[in-house]
Amino acid sequence: MIILKKVYNYFKILALDITIYLLSILFALMYRYVFSKVLDTLSGSTWASGIALFFIINTLTFLCIVILPTLFYIKKDKFDIISLLMTAVILFLLFSMYTPPFLYLFVFTDSITGFLFNVLQMSKLKSSILISFQYSIIIFLTAKIYRVKAT
Repeated sequence: MIILKKVYNYFKILALDITIYLLSILFALMYRYVFSKVLDTLSGSTWASGIALFFIINTLTFLCIVILPTLFYIKKDKFDIISLLMTAVILFLLFSMYTPPFLYLFVFTDSITGFLFNVLQMSKLKSSILISFQYSIIIFLTAKIYRVKAT
Protein backbone atom coordinates (compact mmCIF):
# COMPACT_ATOMS: atom_id res chain seq x y z
CA MET A 1 0.00 0.00 0.00
CA ILE A 2 2.88 2.37 0.78
CA ILE A 3 4.42 1.65 -2.62
CA LEU A 4 1.16 2.49 -4.38
CA LYS A 5 0.95 5.78 -2.49
CA LYS A 6 4.50 6.70 -3.56
CA VAL A 7 3.78 5.79 -7.18
CA TYR A 8 0.60 7.87 -7.02
CA ASN A 9 2.58 10.84 -5.65
CA TYR A 10 5.13 10.49 -8.47
CA PHE A 11 2.31 10.51 -11.03
CA LYS A 12 0.92 13.68 -9.44
CA ILE A 13 4.33 15.34 -9.74
CA LEU A 14 4.51 14.21 -13.36
CA ALA A 15 1.04 15.63 -13.97
CA LEU A 16 2.10 18.96 -12.43
CA ASP A 17 5.18 19.13 -14.66
CA ILE A 18 3.29 18.23 -17.80
CA THR A 19 0.61 20.80 -16.98
CA ILE A 20 3.20 23.55 -16.51
CA TYR A 21 5.02 22.50 -19.67
CA LEU A 22 1.89 22.38 -21.83
CA LEU A 23 0.62 25.73 -20.52
CA SER A 24 4.02 27.29 -21.26
CA ILE A 25 4.10 25.90 -24.79
CA LEU A 26 0.48 26.90 -25.40
CA PHE A 27 1.14 30.47 -24.26
CA ALA A 28 4.30 30.71 -26.39
CA LEU A 29 2.47 29.53 -29.49
CA MET A 30 -0.59 31.69 -28.80
CA TYR A 31 1.59 34.73 -28.28
CA ARG A 32 3.52 34.10 -31.48
CA TYR A 33 0.42 33.74 -33.64
CA VAL A 34 -2.30 35.76 -31.84
CA PHE A 35 -1.17 38.10 -29.07
CA SER A 36 1.80 39.61 -30.91
CA LYS A 37 -0.54 41.27 -33.41
CA VAL A 38 -2.72 42.66 -30.61
CA LEU A 39 0.28 43.98 -28.65
CA ASP A 40 1.69 45.61 -31.78
CA THR A 41 -1.49 47.61 -32.20
CA LEU A 42 -1.70 48.44 -28.47
CA SER A 43 1.85 49.67 -28.19
CA GLY A 44 1.36 52.06 -31.09
CA SER A 45 4.41 53.66 -32.56
CA THR A 46 6.61 53.77 -29.47
CA TRP A 47 9.17 51.02 -29.46
CA ALA A 48 9.96 51.20 -25.73
CA SER A 49 6.33 50.88 -24.63
CA GLY A 50 5.92 47.77 -26.78
CA ILE A 51 8.98 46.13 -25.22
CA ALA A 52 7.89 47.09 -21.70
CA LEU A 53 4.36 45.82 -22.27
CA PHE A 54 5.73 42.56 -23.69
CA PHE A 55 8.04 41.96 -20.69
CA ILE A 56 5.32 42.76 -18.15
CA ILE A 57 2.71 40.52 -19.77
CA ASN A 58 5.23 37.75 -20.44
CA THR A 59 6.60 37.69 -16.89
CA LEU A 60 3.20 37.84 -15.21
CA THR A 61 1.79 35.15 -17.49
CA PHE A 62 4.64 32.73 -16.89
CA LEU A 63 4.49 33.34 -13.16
CA CYS A 64 0.77 32.50 -13.24
CA ILE A 65 1.45 29.45 -15.42
CA VAL A 66 3.85 28.10 -12.79
CA ILE A 67 2.21 29.32 -9.58
CA LEU A 68 -1.43 28.33 -10.16
CA PRO A 69 -0.87 24.60 -10.90
CA THR A 70 1.67 24.48 -8.07
CA LEU A 71 -0.85 25.90 -5.60
CA PHE A 72 -3.42 23.38 -6.78
CA TYR A 73 -0.91 20.55 -6.25
CA ILE A 74 0.23 21.82 -2.84
CA LYS A 75 -3.34 22.03 -1.55
CA LYS A 76 -3.80 18.36 -2.42
CA ASP A 77 -0.44 17.05 -1.22
CA LYS A 78 2.77 18.15 0.46
CA PHE A 79 5.74 19.29 -1.57
CA ASP A 80 9.19 18.34 -0.31
CA ILE A 81 12.75 18.58 -1.63
CA ILE A 82 12.56 15.23 -3.43
CA SER A 83 9.45 16.40 -5.24
CA LEU A 84 11.26 19.61 -6.19
CA LEU A 85 14.24 17.71 -7.58
CA MET A 86 11.97 15.41 -9.54
CA THR A 87 10.12 18.44 -10.88
CA ALA A 88 13.36 20.05 -12.03
CA VAL A 89 14.53 16.89 -13.80
CA ILE A 90 11.19 16.25 -15.50
CA LEU A 91 10.86 19.88 -16.61
CA PHE A 92 14.40 19.74 -17.99
CA LEU A 93 13.58 16.62 -19.98
CA LEU A 94 10.34 18.11 -21.31
CA PHE A 95 11.90 21.41 -22.35
CA SER A 96 14.89 19.66 -23.91
CA MET A 97 12.52 17.60 -26.09
CA TYR A 98 10.67 20.60 -27.54
CA THR A 99 10.86 24.31 -26.87
CA PRO A 100 9.27 26.67 -29.37
CA PRO A 101 11.22 29.87 -30.05
CA PHE A 102 10.16 32.40 -27.42
CA LEU A 103 11.21 34.26 -24.28
CA TYR A 104 10.65 32.15 -21.15
CA LEU A 105 11.17 34.32 -18.05
CA PHE A 106 14.21 36.06 -19.56
CA VAL A 107 15.55 32.98 -21.35
CA PHE A 108 15.69 33.59 -25.11
CA THR A 109 15.13 30.57 -27.31
CA ASP A 110 14.76 32.71 -30.43
CA SER A 111 17.12 35.11 -32.12
CA ILE A 112 16.14 38.76 -31.97
CA THR A 113 17.67 41.30 -34.27
CA GLY A 114 16.67 44.85 -33.58
CA PHE A 115 17.84 48.40 -33.98
CA LEU A 116 19.75 48.54 -30.69
CA PHE A 117 20.45 44.92 -29.87
CA ASN A 118 21.23 41.59 -31.42
CA VAL A 119 20.43 38.62 -29.16
CA LEU A 120 21.33 35.22 -30.51
CA GLN A 121 19.38 32.07 -29.87
CA MET A 122 20.46 30.04 -26.84
CA SER A 123 21.43 26.43 -27.26
CA LYS A 124 18.74 23.89 -26.47
CA LEU A 125 20.68 22.45 -23.52
CA LYS A 126 21.41 25.83 -21.94
CA SER A 127 17.86 27.12 -22.38
CA SER A 128 16.36 23.89 -20.99
CA ILE A 129 18.58 24.09 -17.92
CA LEU A 130 17.75 27.74 -17.29
CA ILE A 131 14.01 27.35 -17.87
CA SER A 132 13.72 24.32 -15.58
CA PHE A 133 15.90 26.02 -12.95
CA GLN A 134 13.76 29.18 -12.98
CA TYR A 135 10.52 27.22 -12.85
CA SER A 136 11.86 25.09 -9.99
CA ILE A 137 12.78 28.18 -8.00
CA ILE A 138 9.30 29.61 -8.49
CA ILE A 139 7.71 26.29 -7.50
CA PHE A 140 9.92 26.07 -4.40
CA LEU A 141 9.14 29.64 -3.33
CA THR A 142 5.44 29.10 -3.93
CA ALA A 143 5.50 25.98 -1.76
CA LYS A 144 7.43 27.75 1.01
CA ILE A 145 5.17 30.81 1.01
CA TYR A 146 2.07 28.62 1.05
CA ARG A 147 3.45 26.60 3.97
CA VAL A 148 4.40 29.71 5.97
CA LYS A 149 1.04 31.28 5.25
CA ALA A 150 -0.79 28.11 6.29
CA THR A 151 0.91 27.97 9.69
